[in-house]
Order: sequence, then C-alpha cells, then structure tokens
Amino acid sequence: MESHIHCLVCEEAFDTKKNKMKNYSFISYEKLRKTWMYQVLDLLSKQELENFNYLKQRFYKELVNGFYVYAKKKEKDNDDNNVDDCVNYITRYTSRPPMAENHIIKYEDDKKMIRWWYNRHEDEKYIEVYENAENFINNLILHCPDENFKMVRYYGFYSNRNKKYIRNLKEKKI
Repeated sequence: MESHIHCLVCEEAFDTKKNKMKNYSFISYEKLRKTWMYQVLDLLSKQELENFNYLKQRFYKELVNGFYVYAKKKEKDNDDNNVDDCVNYITRYTSRPPMAENHIIKYEDDKKMIRWWYNRHEDEKYIEVYENAENFINNLILHCPDENFKMVRYYGFYSNRNKKYIRNLKEKKI
C-alpha cells in the first residue's frame, strides 16, 4: 500500500515584531526527507504495531537519505505565475476525481486485469501499468477522501488567527 501527502510550504513569513515579510526560500531537501521519515516513523511507533521496531531500524539502516519527497523547486523569474500555478494546482487537485477516465486503456473482464497510464511527475515520462483490477481499485480508493472530509486545511500563516496580519499586509502592500 502506498500513501502520500500534498503539502504547500510558504516561502515567506510575516515577522510581527519587525512588521515586515521575511524570506525563507531555501529548503534543505536532505533535511526535509530525513525529518519526514522521522516524523512518520515516530507516529507509527506510537501505534504499538507488531514487529514495528525491527521495521523502523531497517528503514533507518537502508534509507539513509530518508523517505522520498517530491519537492518542486521554485522558479525565480515569475513569482505571479507561480502563485497562479499553485492556485490552479490546488483547485484542480481538490475538485477532480483521483484519475481521469481517459487514462484507462483497456479492461479485460475475463482476466480481471486493467491497463492504464500516467505521466510520472518527476520527469513527465509516460508510464503504462497492467495490473489486477482489485489492486487498481484499492489504490484508487486511497485517493478518495471520506464524505465531508476537508481536503484543504489552513495552518501557520494561512490560519484564521492570522487574518489581521494578512489584512495589514494587503493594506500596506508589503
């Protein structure tokens, strides 16, 4: 089973003491991968799963670079386009089904097998998959939120408690 999280990280923050924006555009991807691995394994270790300590030690031994993290680097030239692209991505991701129907190439009812495709986001390479229909459905269901589940949450700078700071930013145009 595979799982994933989409997370948007603000590259600027409002410093309330100095009343100005501060840039945090550098992210250590090595540290991000290792921190992500630590946080996930720490949460899982609290679940008292059978043989988890062995698995946890194995992960730390074999995955010395941490868990996989896809973090697209910011393009420096056109900040307005990045904001538009980000909003379009969020809107598209939260308002569409997990997979477009046209990605299904063929379903073989007699074998209960399905052939489908996707473009791998790391390099946009076309990947074709041929798998058991039950596995396909199980993986597809992982991407379907529960009824009334909120897909977008607001934390940090975007949280409701920071509305007054955001209002100040808009008024001052910092």
